[in-house]
Amino acid sequence: MGRLGERWRANFLVEIVRDAMTTPWPSRARSGLGVSSILRKLLAYQALWHTKGHESQWGWINFRVLFVTEGRERMEHMLASQRFLMAC
Repeated sequence: MGRLGERWRANFLVEIVRDAMTTPWPSRARSGLGVSSILRKLLAYQALWHTKGHESQWGWINFRVLFVTEGRERMEHMLASQRFLMAC
């Protein structure tokens, strides 16, 4: 949470995830980075945080990303992608 005057401010980015890919780790079948789209998104948000892009771009002290998806398989894929990223 960031403090704005005497009030607390929460900044959220919302991602609607419809990617049905089930593997969180690198795959030769994908283009670009060769990883699932959710992992690419997590990497992009991590880079935004580390470079303080959220401060220079929007003037935010902090931010949270809310991922919205349907189905247990997609949710498990998202969690596996996050665990994979944290282990690197």
